[in-house]
Amino acid sequence: MCKFCENSNCTLTKQQALEHGAIIEDNVYHIMRVATDSTPNTYSFKDMPCYDSLSALFPHESDENPHAYERFIYDEDENCSKDWEYCEVQNPLSWNTEEEFIKIMGVN
Repeated sequence: MCKFCENSNCTLTKQQALEHGAIIEDNVYHIMRVATDSTPNTYSFKDMPCYDSLSALFPHESDENPHAYERFIYDEDENCSKDWEYCEVQNPLSWNTEEEFIKIMGVN
């Protein structure tokens, strides 16, 4: 059983999460802002107003929990960073990677 999510079927390791890389939700529409030295790519989402654009979810490298992810939030109305948000993802290996999405979109 995974001591982090308490799912008896979960065998996710931190190494697997890190190797899988940044993940992205299924309803990503397009890139809002291209990555810079200080910020990652941010995206808009289908059927959601673009008050904020969100980056992919990155494995939280300093947290031992393999379900721990973080993403960057950019405030489109104020044209400024809203910093990073922490969240937990139950089955990150089933999500599309940011790399796959970028290839499909033909960006970068």
